[in-house]
Amino acid sequence: MPGADLTPKAGHSSARLWEQLSQTDNRVWLLYAFAQERLASRLSRDRQLDLGRQAQACGQQQAWRLQQQFALTARQPERLAQQLGLTVQQVSAPNPTGPSEPEPRPAGPGGFAGRKPAAPESCGPVILARFQPPRAIELMTGPLATYSQSYAPPLPAPDLIRQLLIAHEIFHFIEQQQARSIFTQQKHLRLWSLGLWHQDCQLQVLGEIAAMAFAQTICDCSFNPFALDVLLTVRYNSTVSRRLLQQLRQAYEQIRPSTSVEAQSWLETP
Repeated sequence: MPGADLTPKAGHSSARLWEQLSQTDNRVWLLYAFAQERLASRLSRDRQLDLGRQAQACGQQQAWRLQQQFALTARQPERLAQQLGLTVQQVSAPNPTGPSEPEPRPAGPGGFAGRKPAAPESCGPVILARFQPPRAIELMTGPLATYSQSYAPPLPAPDLIRQLLIAHEIFHFIEQQQARSIFTQQKHLRLWSLGLWHQDCQLQVLGEIAAMAFAQTICDCSFNPFALDVLLTVRYNSTVSRRLLQQLRQAYEQIRPSTSVEAQSWLETP
């Protein structure tokens, strides 16, 4: 699909965009996430998909464990956060920062966590929420407020999105608590070895993939939360949303031979 323009334009239907995003193949979302991993070039497409599925399983297992432990609150992430001793607060994004500034932790493409916030004027990544050790979750007011102003069914309700963001950050708290055993913290990629010497590096993207699966399971929603990366930035920062849609299209191209063209035909049209 050379030249296809996926950029939302004035009058673009958010409902149509959401229909497209919510039906996107899970493999596309995994490759989309790995596009933000600095070590992704060292992994084949099939290896990325395999590791992504393992990370999703990790997130799901952690969600099931908490659902059993907190039967009455596990599907209400904000209350669950309180049970876990976490504070949830809304904060404003700081002044715009350029994309060249270092990011403290690579995250999902839309920046659920670990990225520097960016206001609409900035071309840097947009953060939606972040976990601040040891026990704080911060929700950025800008993107969700902008989305809420134009919200209308069948788009996901703002409160559901808020709960998904909180659930995502709860998983990062769990990672901190289980750093010595959890898959996302223990899985490393060997960069080189020479005799007894070697260097391993953590794949940061696995934590983001697992956190999305955790949030999806906790909130019992049918769509992959990676879809919120695009949905919440379309009206808030068109520059970033254009980049995210391009990355999504590139991810789709990698699995196109085994994906129904009809199911993904939205990628062919403006």
